[in-house]
Amino acid sequence: MRLPASLRLLPLTLALGVACEGRPPPPEETPEGVQAAGASRTAEDTRNLTSPGESSRVEDLVPGQLSSGPHELKDVKGTLFFGATDVEHGTELWKSDGTPGGTRVVEDIRPGPAGSNLQNLTVAGRRVYFTADDGIHGTELWTSDGSRAGTRLVKDIFPGPERSFPTALTALDDVLYFTATTPAEGLLLWRTEGTPGSTRLRGHTLGSPFDLHPPCTHALHRASCSPRRDAVGH
Repeated sequence: MRLPASLRLLPLTLALGVACEGRPPPPEETPEGVQAAGASRTAEDTRNLTSPGESSRVEDLVPGQLSSGPHELKDVKGTLFFGATDVEHGTELWKSDGTPGGTRVVEDIRPGPAGSNLQNLTVAGRRVYFTADDGIHGTELWTSDGSRAGTRLVKDIFPGPERSFPTALTALDDVLYFTATTPAEGLLLWRTEGTPGSTRLRGHTLGSPFDLHPPCTHALHRASCSPRRDAVGH
């Protein structure tokens, strides 16, 4: 007597069911496997964003479509100093170590949204120098070491609200040379190491701010166009 086909296939069906029941599901199909795979992809994505040679945004200083206009970027021993504008502070001095948490305004030199109109950012030694208007002294020379306490007016060269308008900022080692105007002498060459006591005249009356030329970068030209130590002194 021939058995029906369904009865002949029953042992095979039972055997396959037992085999499948005893086999664990693939790791990626378990909740733990899905979570681990997601974590792996997230880590890989993070590595891709921070891979050498690739660019990523450090911080959105003015959230939305408006730009903070970062400008005059200067490196001081691994810290980036720059000028930027936001709604709260106006144009002021900022610094960054390349992370969102390490990017912040150094000091609100002119409190409020008007801004101090920071310009002429120049590095000398471990400090940055720049011109700014705090709303009290006019446009004068300022300096910063990256801290609020270390950000200060170097000297009110043209006393009062009038500005001495420092220009041609030029670094020579730790010393900064620049031109500025006084009510008595006119446009003169000055030098400073960042303190009022070290800020003094170092030359004769100049015809224009461009009489002081920045140092040349090419070795063949340095002797002819860099500020000479024996001429300007320390």
